[in-house]
Amino acid sequence: MKRIFALAGIALLILAVISGCMFGMTLEQRIQQFADDLNTAARTNIQDNFHPSFTIDYAIIDPGYFVSLPPPDVGDILYTISIVDASNEAAVLASIDGAALPISGPLDALFSMAPDGLDYKIVSLQIKWNGVDFEYVVQ
Repeated sequence: MKRIFALAGIALLILAVISGCMFGMTLEQRIQQFADDLNTAARTNIQDNFHPSFTIDYAIIDPGYFVSLPPPDVGDILYTISIVDASNEAAVLASIDGAALPISGPLDALFSMAPDGLDYKIVSLQIKWNGVDFEYVVQ
């Protein structure tokens, strides 16, 4: 009987790991959450996407921080972020596009990510505004 409970426990553990119940927000989910928060008019939760210990600008990230990316009207989706290469968590290449970008897009973006407990968080965000060099938006 003990063996049956042990095997059942192991099976449940494997099932939980496979379904993601044991883990927090993945790298891809975090970037999608950042895009979702960027698409809210108030942006009140935008800071929650960044790593509190490793992001240098963490203390100054507030709803108005992303002034270069104007907030949408309620219900509009103005920004989409597509991951191009997530093979290196310290250099996740993505593409940001949207109707409200200050220059025509899509723009290349480089996210640096790190675990924070069970969740991935953004450490820094760089964007190629000029098409040539990445510039820090959040550091």
